[in-house]
Amino acid sequence: MALAAANGMHLHSMDVAQAFIQSNWADLPEDIGTIYITPPDGVQEDEDVVYRVVRPLYGIPSSARALHFTLVRWFREQGFTQA
Repeated sequence: MALAAANGMHLHSMDVAQAFIQSNWADLPEDIGTIYITPPDGVQEDEDVVYRVVRPLYGIPSSARALHFTLVRWFREQGFTQA
């Protein structure tokens, strides 16, 4: 994005690696509660171990929504207004 902006280029699409983990559950207008997941295949853990998800992850339905609201909050903090 920086190169496109600096060179006056038009950016039609982009892919941000690990974009979901840049977002925050607290930016959602609703409380989603606590999300727990089981360890992925191949991870050596006891059978009764679960992980608490602290950042939005790809594959969790609310993650895209959290990213949207995080970006909206950031743009407003930068002085942008909705057209």
